[in-house]
Amino acid sequence: METCTLCSKKFKSTKALEAHYNSSVHKGIDIPVTKEISQSKSRSWKKQRLSKDQGARSHQRDSTNDTECIQDDFEPDYGPDSGSNNTQESLQDRHVRHRMIKTSVVEFKQSKSKREVKPVGTMNKLEEMMARFAFDVGLSSHFYDSFVDVVSFALEADKDAFSISTATLTKLKSTLKHDAGEHSLLDFQTIDLNLDDIKDFPKGHEKELLIAVGGRLQFVYRDIHDLCQHLFGHPAFLDTMILNPSIYKRNGERCYIDLDSGTQWETLQQKHPDNVILNIMLASDQTTVTGNMRNNAWPLYLKLGNIPAEVRENAAYMASRVLAFFPTIEWQTSKTSPDWFTKAKYSIIHHCLSLVLKPFKSDDGSPVAYKMKDPSGVTRECIPALSCYIADLPEQRLLAAIKSGNTTYSCPRCTSKTCHFHLPYDFAFESNNCYGYHTESEDNSDDDQSTDRDNDDDDPSDDQDSRQVDNNDSGQTFDSDDDFTSGAGRTNRFMKRIYQKGRKFIKANKKTRTRAYETKKSFYVIKNAFWDVPYFSIYRALTVDDLHQLGGVYKHLLTCIEAMLVSNGDTQTLSQITKRAQMIPAFSGLRPFKSGYLFSALKNPTYTELKSHMSILMLCVHDLLPLQAVLCMRHFIDFYHQAVAKEHSDTSLREMENSLLLFNQHSAVFAQWSPSNLAFPKNHALFKYSHDIKRLGRIHGYSTTHSECQHKRDAKRPAQRTNHVRDAFTLQIGEHIMYRDMLYDQYEYKKGSTVHNGPCDNIYEASAQYPARKYVLSSLAKKSSHDGVTFIELEESRPYLKGLFRLTKSYLSLKLFGNKKQKFRDMPSPENLKLKAYQRLKVIDYDDDCDEFREYIHAHPKLHGQTRFDYAELQDGSIIQALLFFKISIRPQKVTKKRKGRTELDATKGDPIIEELCFVRVYENLDIEHASGFQVIKPVIDKNKDILKVISVNEIQRPVHVAPDFSTGLNGVEEKEGVYDHYLVNHDVNAIHWSFGATLAMSIYEGRSSTAKNGGVLLENLIAALAGSKYHWPYV
Repeated sequence: METCTLCSKKFKSTKALEAHYNSSVHKGIDIPVTKEISQSKSRSWKKQRLSKDQGARSHQRDSTNDTECIQDDFEPDYGPDSGSNNTQESLQDRHVRHRMIKTSVVEFKQSKSKREVKPVGTMNKLEEMMARFAFDVGLSSHFYDSFVDVVSFALEADKDAFSISTATLTKLKSTLKHDAGEHSLLDFQTIDLNLDDIKDFPKGHEKELLIAVGGRLQFVYRDIHDLCQHLFGHPAFLDTMILNPSIYKRNGERCYIDLDSGTQWETLQQKHPDNVILNIMLASDQTTVTGNMRNNAWPLYLKLGNIPAEVRENAAYMASRVLAFFPTIEWQTSKTSPDWFTKAKYSIIHHCLSLVLKPFKSDDGSPVAYKMKDPSGVTRECIPALSCYIADLPEQRLLAAIKSGNTTYSCPRCTSKTCHFHLPYDFAFESNNCYGYHTESEDNSDDDQSTDRDNDDDDPSDDQDSRQVDNNDSGQTFDSDDDFTSGAGRTNRFMKRIYQKGRKFIKANKKTRTRAYETKKSFYVIKNAFWDVPYFSIYRALTVDDLHQLGGVYKHLLTCIEAMLVSNGDTQTLSQITKRAQMIPAFSGLRPFKSGYLFSALKNPTYTELKSHMSILMLCVHDLLPLQAVLCMRHFIDFYHQAVAKEHSDTSLREMENSLLLFNQHSAVFAQWSPSNLAFPKNHALFKYSHDIKRLGRIHGYSTTHSECQHKRDAKRPAQRTNHVRDAFTLQIGEHIMYRDMLYDQYEYKKGSTVHNGPCDNIYEASAQYPARKYVLSSLAKKSSHDGVTFIELEESRPYLKGLFRLTKSYLSLKLFGNKKQKFRDMPSPENLKLKAYQRLKVIDYDDDCDEFREYIHAHPKLHGQTRFDYAELQDGSIIQALLFFKISIRPQKVTKKRKGRTELDATKGDPIIEELCFVRVYENLDIEHASGFQVIKPVIDKNKDILKVISVNEIQRPVHVAPDFSTGLNGVEEKEGVYDHYLVNHDVNAIHWSFGATLAMSIYEGRSSTAKNGGVLLENLIAALAGSKYHWPYV
């Protein structure tokens, strides 16, 4: 009950009390507000949310005139305590307050940064409440700006046509459900898993598992058919939805970019020309959602490959949705998990997957076309196909039901032996199927076959079936001993026959025989959930990954390098590497390693940190490791940049395979320092990159980095809105996601215009016309005012700029009058002998797809406490170091001849010409081979050559990263400010710079080399050279 402080009348609610205060009874009387009422009012205001009308009007605001948003009779209401109904307020004061609000609204519409800043202590009641809410909730500056935008929009609206109907979160959810309309609710279903219903669960351990995991197991999931229809027909993808594959070409050669450019979609489309292939992409990864590491979530994401990668990976489009939440199954006791626990976990997850995939299962195993509406409303007959399943190695083994550890065949995709993971597929150079995968025809023929019976354990033909495999399974045989053909790709039929024989042992209650069989085959006898769904071959859907595989191989190689140096007792070399890493010059995007560069000094490095580490590795170790080790790392870095490129062709893939083969041949030098003799799964997976790129396009389109980022949006943040109780945890997350998705589907998406529906053989040829490069000077020097500074003052304040005026006049004379010799006094001079000095140049360039990228060149004497004079490459390929960027103004001039043959210049009338120039130090290229593969340069010291000169900024092509060749110190000591004889142009800093650099890698014998771009050492030369090497693999 609330009590009026004036008349002592009681009311049931705060709203009734507020209405009583605003009534005519107490109108015009100053109301003493008690502390309790103020707190109650504050709570009621915090519950207000946007209604549907607000959301609809927010999209129309841009198309509405300012005069329509600001009405003459607009009277803002700041709430019950605002005093807007106070009759003692004069008309003049009210008019002034009204004018101030109208002005602030206009400024808000023009720019957020132009809001009026009031003097201290002048906040009104609304601003005080907003400030209290911001500090109570702990809003960041970004979210506070969004909150201010909401309130500002409310001030713009006509209060007669605007009201907040969703005063509570419950009403907001009810409104969202009511207004869903044609959009499906896509609600989550919850099932309590009964372990007795799981066919392949280890019998007799049901109670023990439930006790170990802390209670019952719940599975939360959506209908996969409804979710696919929702994404396929979503209006947000009207202008991006792809219905058919295409062929992309550049310079007449086929390119592999996205899923629609790969061979997998093309092959399926040729088999079903009248249907739309619905390319389903699944991704899952268990993640921690609380800071105390106690609560985990295991989301399963779904997205469509029919949506371009740049759209489906953009969080703003919500193209990747949560399909399910697997139950988190972990052995929570202090003891080590028993042998049966892993199999129990695998069987539970596959049971959950079978529930998810049930709508797409086929009784006879043949593909089924489902009618779905595209974004334009046209009904299409779609055939679902699992394009890829994005997961890390532990989950890939779970999905394929493959045993991990020191087993015989631990690869989830092929049957290569674990002991041969360090080799290119088990000496497979002479085999037609050496890369551990089957051909496209074999891929699809595997799914075309009818689904075998589920209950065929008593079928007398099983013994015969277990000895013979259909010819479509790569021609592999499966005799009575069930021997694998090493290197062959796994298929549904192949693995099902292994499962069927294992089921016989289980049915006969031969536990020892079953365990021995599973160990021999490295396979848990579990029915795979993907076997019964056409075109859902999990072994073909598993893909390579840059985050875990490339990053994992690089970390393994770093541990081998450190182990090699430590075992030799070479502590001086270890400290020397760390010292060099700290002396590397700064560059945009390059991370400093102040706490240590060796892998042991890196604490849980991220993928971004590893890439930055890789970019300077060759600068630090090129002369401190054996040459074979240096070349091994050189070829791995080349392979990395080639693999993660945003576009591939048949030629680039051959170069990538060549780099991989060279890395593999050189890697024998690290074998004795590797615990697994380099026979680990991530090293083995490198040979699958070329195949996956041809099938699915560039690896960025199916990288696990996107799943890691999506965890923040669909797991970690929703988990904050739960009570973290295990039994209801994932269900509460699912409910939060459901309402959030409905809010986006109804209000936030943007409609497109057309649907891309080209024919299957549609060919796109890349354009060869690119926009011109642009240059922008910024960061005006402190000593250079807007009016400019004289050359004399600048040269006196910065000794390294000595000669700037003389070289500037020489540049102007050469530009205006060519090579004609002139005396210094006759050369043209800048206007008023002044210049404007700048410390940064922004270079705006375009790649092959005309996508803009920006790079910066600094010429700063003290940037963040360090001297920063960056290097750049000119149009002619030469390297310079920028010392100063500046602008000068000159008048148009003409030549007049006077007595004694003296040439003079007369200024003509007209606007001055602005010249943007750069004062540089010149370096010369040295055509020598270097173990790092970098270009070698040195400063020009010949007095007959230009040591310093002035050039136009338009001559600059791009910035480059230049670091000293630490092995060539002139004084024999590595010093941070020392002088070195040679410098190296590091093209490993990023993919763009690497594409410009030409690797000049040396051979480990006879000095043989290849100058082919990114090609490294010639293959025939290297094989001949490695034959006599101390460290080499047997196949060489």
